Amino acid sequence: MSQQYFNIFNITGAYLGKSISFKTEEFSGNNPYYIEQSFRVYSNYDQALDDYINLMIKGTTWNSEIYAGAWKSHAKTYQEAAQALQGIFATDPAYAQKLIEIIQEYKLDAYDNVDSTTQVVDSKIPESPLVASKLDNSAYPEYNGVEYPGADSYAFGNCTQYVYNRIIQLGGLVGTHMGNGGEWGINAQAQGYFTTTVPTEGYAVSFPPGVAGSSSEYGHVAFVEKVYSDNSILVSEMNVKGNNIVSERHISAGVAALATYIQPK
Repeated sequence: MSQQYFNIFNITGAYLGKSISFKTEEFSGNNPYYIEQSFRVYSNYDQALDDYINLMIKGTTWNSEIYAGAWKSHAKTYQEAAQALQGIFATDPAYAQKLIEIIQEYKLDAYDNVDSTTQVVDSKIPESPLVASKLDNSAYPEYNGVEYPGADSYAFGNCTQYVYNRIIQLGGLVGTHMGNGGEWGINAQAQGYFTTTVPTEGYAVSFPPGVAGSSSEYGHVAFVEKVYSDNSILVSEMNVKGNNIVSERHISAGVAALATYIQPK
């Protein structure tokens, strides 16, 4: 469901007229039974995430607050939120307990420590050293197209080579062997760079495979030109509109929160 159809939440029905049918296990009380069910088919993970958020907030056509019990404003703990979804989001009688166990195993409750703008509370994010290169109009200089020493360690005209050159141009440093765009976050950590999930100006931003319209195999990396008050970001990037083509794009706060941000040295 998630790898081929990007349906990471197993939402039933159709999305923009697209669906796929599977046999699924449901429950009547504690008794399981199987039915053929249609599930939504998305083009990328961004669509899946936006659709899920919309479903959680707006509910269904017959009950706009069907999932309200799981909202952070109504549930004091993640255990309460999970219990509020029992028998509503899924018929499995052990659904809430399974959800709680997964949250505990992977310490996902750490993500509860965010406010309405997704900014991590009390988190001190160091400023990018590239901020010093900003112009009087508070924008960074335009990309100069120069291939700096070490750029040949990345494929010509790709996102990784662009971000490498962009950071060098603005007076920073970044490694020559950071891997594919979606690997920059984990590789940066291994190489001693400061990383965060909080959108930060002047940082490189690494999107996991399939996020922000990126390759489902390689992911994507871009440069954060600006962070807006709602934590959405403006990025500059290469190869989104074609090999060796530089462009800019606005990324929503919800999608930006799925990425890893890397401070240049």
